[in-house]
Amino acid sequence: MANFVFIGRNSDPHQRTTKKFSNSALTTMSNKLKTIAFFGATGGCTLATLAKSISNGNFCSALARTPQKLLDQLEALNVSQEAIKKNLVIIKGDVRDIKSVKATLQPVVSSSERGTNSARLVDMVMCGIGSIPKLQANVVEPVTLIDPTICKDAAEMIVRALEEIQRADGAQFKPPSMIAISTTGIDKNSRDLPLVLIPLYHWLLAVPHCDKIEMEKAVVGGVEGKVLAAHFTVRPSLLTDGKAKGSAAVRVGAVSSCHSVGGNLVEGSAAVGYTISRADVGNWIFDEIVAGKDAGGWENKCISLTY
Repeated sequence: MANFVFIGRNSDPHQRTTKKFSNSALTTMSNKLKTIAFFGATGGCTLATLAKSISNGNFCSALARTPQKLLDQLEALNVSQEAIKKNLVIIKGDVRDIKSVKATLQPVVSSSERGTNSARLVDMVMCGIGSIPKLQANVVEPVTLIDPTICKDAAEMIVRALEEIQRADGAQFKPPSMIAISTTGIDKNSRDLPLVLIPLYHWLLAVPHCDKIEMEKAVVGGVEGKVLAAHFTVRPSLLTDGKAKGSAAVRVGAVSSCHSVGGNLVEGSAAVGYTISRADVGNWIFDEIVAGKDAGGWENKCISLTY
């Protein structure tokens, strides 16, 4: 039994409330609602999915270094305080700390509908962690990241935490599926960039692309190692902060992962485009994967989203 810090909207975010939990299972939830763990929740794509998930009754946990920032962002998106109080628990911590990651994957659920002060492994994981680009005096790699391995490290830590939970739970372990935010321009088997952008992307974004490639490998490894039920690897075009245009404006393609066993066999085709807003990416993920009736059609695919 371990102690972790949980911060919810119904309490002062500067006050810490510690609750004990074990790995005991809860009563199965409705098929229509999910428990979802979010990593990188203050990022635009993940934030949009989190906001819709909370507002539509899904119970969510989110790992955040600064919980108040996340609460302020949700309020700015007009997520009601009632929904936040009922459907969200924020774990203050860092994705490189395995205890924080495990607490996010096994949140304390304290509503009358879902059980009282109990913990269970989530049904789904979403990771949209990223870093801030930084220019460097290097002609070969002019752009790096402030944290150049954060995507890889986050995915590997989530998989490692699930492996530990699997060992502890034994036959009761039910692997969650995972949504991972990646990028275009990194698939060795299919093209999802306009031809004019290919040289520029490969020159400017070599370091960020390397991090995303390693992240994708870690996620696929989690599926092949059976600690993840499936992956949904989302590869949006160049992300903007523009307003959502709606699902009718989003073009979608899907290919098999080039990192999986037999990854040289290409199935499907990617959507090719220039940009898409973070809001539209997050909304599409909620509508088609979290709440979608045909989400199974996207399982274990690399999904390109663009205008």
